[in-house]
Amino acid sequence: MNSFVNDIFERIAAEASRLAHYNKRSTITSREIQTAVRLLLPGELAKHAVSEGTKAYWTDSRLKWDYKDYGGLKSAHFGDNELWKPDIHVYNKRRSTLLPYGVL
Repeated sequence: MNSFVNDIFERIAAEASRLAHYNKRSTITSREIQTAVRLLLPGELAKHAVSEGTKAYWTDSRLKWDYKDYGGLKSAHFGDNELWKPDIHVYNKRRSTLLPYGVL
């Protein structure tokens, strides 16, 4: 099973790389990856892979509070520049000539 998944990822990466080269881009964007997924996976599987594969969730336990300790304050709004956002890197098991998403 693991080799099957690795093979699919390799095929998607290769197709996305070809699409990026065709579009004269030096990096692979999410658009090329999504297009490669749609080209290589059949119908509904591609649709779900694209919609679920592009979601990312992150919860910082330090940003939780008991509203009773803060005068009943149940929610607060922060600007995107006021919160720390983690760097996300994709690492591959083996060396590749492809650049990780977001590099450059």
